[in-house]
Amino acid sequence: MTEISPQDQRISEAQNQGKELIYGVLIGIGLVLVIIWIGSMLFTDEGYATNVFTEAVSVIATIFIIDRINQWRDERRLRNELFEQLRSPSTSPAVNALERLRREGWLPDKYFIGVNLNNANWQDADINGMNFEDSILKGINLNYVVSYSNNERPVIFRGANLQKATLISSDLRSANLQCVSLRDANIEDAYLLNADLRGADLRRANVKNVKWKSEKGNYPAILPNGKLWTSDVDTECYTNPNHPDYQLTLSEINRIRIQIGYRPLLY
Repeated sequence: MTEISPQDQRISEAQNQGKELIYGVLIGIGLVLVIIWIGSMLFTDEGYATNVFTEAVSVIATIFIIDRINQWRDERRLRNELFEQLRSPSTSPAVNALERLRREGWLPDKYFIGVNLNNANWQDADINGMNFEDSILKGINLNYVVSYSNNERPVIFRGANLQKATLISSDLRSANLQCVSLRDANIEDAYLLNADLRGADLRRANVKNVKWKSEKGNYPAILPNGKLWTSDVDTECYTNPNHPDYQLTLSEINRIRIQIGYRPLLY
């Protein structure tokens, strides 16, 4: 079965909105014809009463159609405004827009695959089950985001560009972070237990006090070179290019990136 691309899905969404308007207009026209037919059956003399009835129905139908068009335009304008607010550098507009789009059912599946949200402010957002695969998220604020629930799919950042992003105290348990770029990012105090970071770029990332596994020692994260996190891991071999083991670690990471289908990292 062929998978629909995010771009095709957005085009399909726009086409569906247009179809809703067309259907509304056709329904209005259909109602007019039906009511006129009923009127012709009631007023057989084709006189004054028939004309009045026909004019009244026409006026009512016109009002209905215009009102439907205005509603469609207003809804479309609101959707566009909300999608634009997702890119806001201020917290409230972006997070409120995300919640409204979800509540109204206006957020297409896979919408965020490959999108550009550079420098957006999503602090405290609920990103449960969202898919940011191959998205451009440079400098985005994801501090304190919630992304884990037993009833939801884990969040996906596979191949996303999160350079210089801030993810302080973010809940990324079980997240798919394969081949993600976290270069110069700040993930201090983040929850990464059971997360999959195979092939990830952590150069110069701040990983201070990251929770790599549960308090009981279960569910360790998978590190960029494919190894499970243990308490004796020196994270600087992933974050510090001057570390004596960095080159060896980089070759292991690049081997995994090629296997997954991403380009190897340069020194």
